[in-house]
Amino acid sequence: MRREWNPRRESQEHVRVAYVIAGDTLAMVEQSRGGGEAVKVPFQQTLILQDQLSG
Repeated sequence: MRREWNPRRESQEHVRVAYVIAGDTLAMVEQSRGGGEAVKVPFQQTLILQDQLSG
């Protein structure tokens, strides 16, 4: 199970946060980038890899 959340703050930093649940393990993945947007494709690839490693 994966959930993605893209909080927006007043600062110029963009943060992408998601979590992966595998059995009794909860993994939180966070990527941020100051001065721009955290790119979505590498973030999704990170989530897929984390899901495979946890699974």
